[in-house]
Amino acid sequence: MQRKEAISRQKLKDLYKALNTLCNKLDIEYDINCGGCCYVTYCIAHHLYKHNIPYKVTLFYVGEDEEFDPEIAFNNIKNRYKNYCPTGNYTTRHYAIRLPGIGIINKGHTLDYDHKDLEKIYPNDLIFIYKNGSWNDIYDTKYNKMINTEITKVFKKYEKEFRHSL
Repeated sequence: MQRKEAISRQKLKDLYKALNTLCNKLDIEYDINCGGCCYVTYCIAHHLYKHNIPYKVTLFYVGEDEEFDPEIAFNNIKNRYKNYCPTGNYTTRHYAIRLPGIGIINKGHTLDYDHKDLEKIYPNDLIFIYKNGSWNDIYDTKYNKMINTEITKVFKKYEKEFRHSL
């Protein structure tokens, strides 16, 4: 059986740039980083997971306001502790995706925030957080379907590479 090549690093960089461009546009038009970042992270993670592309979930927090322990956050998520997910206080400041060795997708306006990467956080974990979390109400959830469609369109441009790498 012939082993297929993994998606090229250059194609991952192109995907990274395309997703960041889209996220910037969506933030300007729909304020995704004011209550919708977890949903956007879920949508992106869904496609990455589907195509077996490694990623980490990056959680941003303000160090002086929160005690953040990645192990506790991971356990809270995996054990579905609604009242403590993921930080014990609330759902944290911002969610994003890291493509290892490439960069963070949808970093948003987080320059002053500390952050930690969590591995093995899957789309079903993110949708649990999203459905049970407390979010900024500036973002209007009526845009969720459209935002998912726009993210899907970006991934469709790379499907040929994904098929050849699986």
